[in-house]
Amino acid sequence: MKDFEDLVRKSVALDPWVKDRGIRGYIEELESEIYEVKEALDKKDHDNLVEELGDVLMDWFHLCILAEEKGLLK
Repeated sequence: MKDFEDLVRKSVALDPWVKDRGIRGYIEELESEIYEVKEALDKKDHDNLVEELGDVLMDWFHLCILAEEKGLLK
């Protein structure tokens, strides 16, 4: 799990798109990904479900790191 966290932290640090999106942008992205999870479930598309859940996880981690950097999490 630590390797995954390190990877996401590196993404936040090195990818200007992440910083530009910011917390609000990632909340919108997370909402979109959750909708895609629902669609995959409705269609019983298990391969896509795995992909979309991975996207939700990545967006959630990005949100956590961005919030931590802003001092919103302790």
